[in-house]
Amino acid sequence: MIKQVLRTINSPSMRLSSSYGTLTQNLGKDDAEKNISYLRASGLFSFLPDISSPTQIDLDSACVTPRKDRLKLIVNDPAAFISIYLCSRGATTFNQVKKLLSDERVREHLFEAVVVSHLRYMPRIRIAPENMGYILTEDEEELVDGFAWYLDRSNRLVLLAVEAKYTQRGVDIRDIKRKARLLKENFHVKRLIVTTNHKTLEIEEDYAIIPAEIFLLLM
Repeated sequence: MIKQVLRTINSPSMRLSSSYGTLTQNLGKDDAEKNISYLRASGLFSFLPDISSPTQIDLDSACVTPRKDRLKLIVNDPAAFISIYLCSRGATTFNQVKKLLSDERVREHLFEAVVVSHLRYMPRIRIAPENMGYILTEDEEELVDGFAWYLDRSNRLVLLAVEAKYTQRGVDIRDIKRKARLLKENFHVKRLIVTTNHKTLEIEEDYAIIPAEIFLLLM
């Protein structure tokens, strides 16, 4: 059943909602939910809830209220990511493995999984793992891959929005600026953190571009 759950989800890191109908049809709703709970309890997986409306973030009460109708699966361990992805797709020969891993989308999802799962180990988030999600717009565009929140020592709400960018070329600065503007105007996020596989380090008022190795050390 676990294998069927993972095979139904088209990519190792994606919204579960797009596969949930097929999943419950094949397994039944109760069995599907039980197996999703098992995956979460194993510690190898996270299912991130969505923030899709500015009303879900209340600065006055320092409260964030995520929704769980569009969960996104994150595989927390890189080794588990690779093995699960390959096994759930029936890869049994070296050529099949090589073909799957040569897919740039797989590398993108692996990069995202490493970056987002690392947020779980921040001291403030580790003691409150429910304080994690991701941000969507009303038209289903994913603004950030990982979103975390906590209270600082003055009981002020701190919002961390992280976008993982794995590209063969440089990142699209115009797109980063656009997302940073939307996050600031609609979701009260002061600065978008963009983690990349390149060596670029750029700190601006609305966004920061940080190489993955620096981001992983800081977080």
